[in-house]
Amino acid sequence: AEQGMNVARIGLLLAGLPNNVPGMTINRFCSSGVQSVALAADRIRLGEADVMLAGGTESMT
Repeated sequence: AEQGMNVARIGLLLAGLPNNVPGMTINRFCSSGVQSVALAADRIRLGEADVMLAGGTESMT
């Protein structure tokens, strides 16, 4: 199925993670990677998750 520009979803599927694993794409220009790590850390700190994958990418078009 087409995923459009949902980079997080495409990345987790290409990594072989199951379809029921959620992905979230964040667009904060230069701070997207830092924002994703901060959100993941918050979920762990609050006890909402045990493990999170977070990162960033740059698309120069």
